[in-house]
Formats: sequence, C-alpha cells, structure tokens
Amino acid sequence: MSSARVILASAAIGGACLEALTELLDVRFEFGEHADAPTFSVNADSVLSDRASLVVEFTADAEPPLRNARLPHLAFATRLVPSRGERVLANADGRPVWTRSAAGDRVATGFEETRDRPLRECVSLGRFLPILPLIDFARRVAPTWTRPPLRAAFLFDDPNLHAMSYGYLDYRTVVRANIHVAVAMIPLDAWYASRDAVALFRERSDALSIVCHGNDHLRRELARDEEREAVTRRLVQAVRRIRRFEERYGVHVQRVMAPPYGVCSQVAAEELLAAGFEALCVSRPYPWLSAPPVDRPLAGLQPAEVVVGGLPVIPRLHLGQPHDELVLRAFLGQPVILYGHHEDVSSGTDVLLDAAADVARLGPAQWSTLEDICRSNYESRVVGDQLRLRLHTRRAQVRIPEGVQTICVETGIGFSESLRVRMRSAATILEQEVVDGQARFTPGVTPAVVELEVLLDEALEPPASPGLPHPWPWIRRAVTEGRDRGRVRLGR
Repeated sequence: MSSARVILASAAIGGACLEALTELLDVRFEFGEHADAPTFSVNADSVLSDRASLVVEFTADAEPPLRNARLPHLAFATRLVPSRGERVLANADGRPVWTRSAAGDRVATGFEETRDRPLRECVSLGRFLPILPLIDFARRVAPTWTRPPLRAAFLFDDPNLHAMSYGYLDYRTVVRANIHVAVAMIPLDAWYASRDAVALFRERSDALSIVCHGNDHLRRELARDEEREAVTRRLVQAVRRIRRFEERYGVHVQRVMAPPYGVCSQVAAEELLAAGFEALCVSRPYPWLSAPPVDRPLAGLQPAEVVVGGLPVIPRLHLGQPHDELVLRAFLGQPVILYGHHEDVSSGTDVLLDAAADVARLGPAQWSTLEDICRSNYESRVVGDQLRLRLHTRRAQVRIPEGVQTICVETGIGFSESLRVRMRSAATILEQEVVDGQARFTPGVTPAVVELEVLLDEALEPPASPGLPHPWPWIRRAVTEGRDRGRVRLGR
C-alpha cells in the first residue's frame, strides 16, 4: 500500500471508484477530518440531471490545461458559497462549483457509482465532476506519478509520397506551419516516391513523418472475421513493402498502425504486436468491442491503453469533432492526435492552424512524431534514490534525474506477465525478468539517458507462401488516388 494519503471528508464515494483511483494514482484514501492535511469534500445530496445541461467555466486559478476552459456538463442544482480564503476554480451559471483553500477542496456535486463501467465515463464531457477535481486534488497533495508532457500531432489517412502533395494536403505548406503532420501511407503505395517529396521528408522530419495505414486499404482489411494465417500474410506483406520503401528511399516508416476505416480486430492487434509494431492509433481503446471490458475500470484514463498483452493503443480525435475533449485528454496525460483526410484541408491550412491554437491553449505543446509520442508514454516518480517508471509503451526513452541509483520499471496494466525488459545506454545493455509487474535495474554509474524495451517471447512467423498477387487492390487504389488528386485539379 502506498504511503501517500488523500483525505476525503466522507465515505460518499463508491468502493469501485476508489479502487480504480487508488490504482491510477498510487495513493491511499482515508475518510474523516485531519487537522494536518487538506480534505476533499463533495455535496453528496446533489445529483445530475439527464434532461438539462450547463457550462462549467474554469477560472484562471485552475491549473493548465483546465485554466479558462469551458466544458459542457449535465445540470445539478447545488452551488457553493465561498468562505474567506477560498479560491474559486470553476463556476457554473456564474456561481462557484469548485473551490480551494488551505483546508482543502470542495465540489458542489456528489459521486456516481462506477461499478461495471469504466471510470472514464465520469471523466468525460457532460459528467466530469467531481472525479476530475478529485484527481487534481490528489496530484497536488500526494507524491503521485508525473505524467508525460503535452504532445501533439496531426494525422492524415491515405497520403503517399508520389508527389509533393496529396489531394489538398500540400507538404510544403505543412513545413511552414510549425506543427507536425504524420501521413498514414498505404504500404501498397510504397512502390514509388517522388525525389522532391523524399528530400522534403528527410530534411524536415521535425514536421513530416510516415506511419502505416493497413496494407492494401481494402474495407475492414484489419477487422475481418477470418483465419489468423490470412491476417498474418497481410501484415507480413505490409512490413515487407515498407522495408523495401525504406531501403530504396532512405525514409523511415514508423511502426505505428492507423487501421483503414478506424477498425481493427483482436486477432489483427495480436499479429501487429508480433510483427513488431509499436502502437495502434485509433479512436477507441478496444476497437473490436463496443465498450471496454468490465475488468478494465481504468480504460481510457491512462496515456495509452495496452491491449493483447503488450500493444499500446494511442487515442485520436477527428479534426471535425468538438475540441472540448482535448482538455480532458491533456489533463489525463494523453497525447493530442487530430486526424482527418486531405478533404479536411480543402479550404487551406487554416483549419490546422486553428486546431493548433486550441492545443496551445492547453499549455506548451511538443509537436512530435507518433513514434516519439509512443516512446514518451510513461509515468515517472522518484522515491529516494530510486526512479520508478510506469510504462504504457513497448519502447521508451528516459532521461535519468541526478541522484538516482536504481531504476524500477513497472510494465503497467495490460502487459502480459511473462515479459523481460531491456535497458540500453551508451555504455551497457541489461535485461531483467518482469516479476510481479516490475523489473529492477542497478546500472552502477547511472547514465543520463536510457532506452527501455519490453521484450516479447513470440515473433510473427511469415507464412510459407506469400500468396498470389491480386489485381483488385491495385485497380481500386489507382482509381481512389486518381479521384483524390483530380478533385484539386477540377477545383482549380
């Protein structure tokens, strides 16, 4: 049990919710009044109304990314009357609903029971009080995990490097916008690349990168109900295609999969893991399920959801959806990945600049490749001379603070139990078995930077025969690309 404690004024919070928050924050909750510690209290009699809504306005006294944000919420009747010394952190209808003082925090509405559903439903647009303030309170009063910094990227499905643009997406314009755009290239398209496009992607890797978008881009090609061998053959072909592209053009294709049409089966996720992919980038943490499993109450609350024993799922949000959700994702330490298609910039890059401005309001953002985002998806905590790391990624690059003598790596929720962790620095390579979810390293002279990798026992076995080529994917892709490029010419 953690030595860090968080004091609640009453037992008005459900046991399932407390269990989930204990695991998320690595704290212990106590009930009652304590003169030596601030207390978190709620109005247990205030209930939410499903028939009405209001807007919660966070004040300048709230910490980023909540500061000055405005988020919709289900209506509730109670408001707070601040006492002397209390600061108002949030208002609704011009009246306080969250206050803070040296004595603790108060929130105007009570808790909902979360048994048999993910806690993320209570940290979502429309119903984030009082769980969001409680998480914020616990982070402030207890030595809990340090989350990843705010990271952001745009992701466009379908583009390739056949020219300096794809449809309405012009790569030369992107590099002038001080953002990062990852293009999800279909491996079928990797047969050719323009010399100018290749040069631009090499020179401006800070602004442009490539990830993988299926294999042939056939409908539901990673979500079909079919034999595992067929899925394996498809992914082996995708990896071979992108490797040939890398060897021929010297441009790296990151092993992050953005599945066509945003769907992926569990079998495909397992095979992606075995094929060496670092992450799956998709809108739902379990894309083959309508809702997360009941035994994963923390689903959607961590920097990434780890599925099938070791594959991180990075959440993404469509460019056209309301950006209010970005506030909650940034609060939870999740990356901000906004995705779309070339048509979404048909009127110019202003839509990207406007979205980037929304991201900037959340705090200082690091515009990064999806691979870099994956490798920064870990939480850290220094306890004495020990650095504790909680991984939500297969690979991580970590800067070690001064004074650290030992490193304790926790593989986190979702990883399988039979794993090893490799730690690599400039001077040494060490491997340790994961025991009870942890691997401990004592590297002697602690290096400034280490790379961590979760090693898997299984690897993807290529089928004996790659299968005969079929002309339909090539025909379909040629027609689709011709349509996308033709729209721009017709518009001119």
